[in-house]
Amino acid sequence: MRSLARGLEVLDFVARREGTTFSQVCSGTGLPKAVVHRILAELVSSGYVWRSFAQAHYFASPRLMIVPKGIRSQALQRAAYIPLERLVSEVQWPSDLFIRDGIEMILIDTTRPKSPYALKWSRIGRHVPILLSSVGRAVLAAMAESEREMVYAELRRRGEWRRQLRRCSEPLAQIFQDTLSRGYGVREPQFSGEQLERSGIYSIAGSIVQRGEIVGALNIWWPVSADPTKRFAKRYLGPLRQAVDDIGRNLAATERSAGSTSREGAVKQRRKMSSG
Repeated sequence: MRSLARGLEVLDFVARREGTTFSQVCSGTGLPKAVVHRILAELVSSGYVWRSFAQAHYFASPRLMIVPKGIRSQALQRAAYIPLERLVSEVQWPSDLFIRDGIEMILIDTTRPKSPYALKWSRIGRHVPILLSSVGRAVLAAMAESEREMVYAELRRRGEWRRQLRRCSEPLAQIFQDTLSRGYGVREPQFSGEQLERSGIYSIAGSIVQRGEIVGALNIWWPVSADPTKRFAKRYLGPLRQAVDDIGRNLAATERSAGSTSREGAVKQRRKMSSG
């Protein structure tokens, strides 16, 4: 019973936070490090807790039916964990996972810590311009034209339309046509991250789709000096496509599992009320 109580204490601590570190769990529960390490490992293995790549944070899984702020981002990170692990193992170069929030593309996880290449980039939480980044272009190309026009309207409302558009070296229609024909998005040559004047990094990106909705994008990035874009894409496009497809399937599976759990809970509640 003592081990069960400790396990529940750790689970409760994790579930009440939007991401927590190993050290914070130890400090918050007062349990020995060895005990916390064993409990977290068991919770991750059983699917009640999952661990992010970039910052080694622990999160409660959707199985607990807890819906904190940012649950969609957490669901995407969790669905991407194994596909990202496979991708960096096969490709070696780092990948960044972005969620789409309206007209924003926000970096929520990265495999850079797992990559053998010492590239200092990928700050979690950074936003990239949707018209200029490879991930932004990947999601825009996959959208229906009506949805894309809504993005343009919001960019105009926020004063971002002209600032980003004048940096594009080709008309947007041509950019998206090329993106669809290639099967991946590429960044504007003069864009590299948050500062538009910087260059030196290439990336290719694919959109992540869940039940017809474009929820995010995944890229692979590398220095310009390492490999030309077309040769790199020819070599790694297959693994990238496999990763985004797997993430989409994992999201759909999680949604079905959560829906099933919710229905079972509702049935039990109705039975309890009728028996009372």
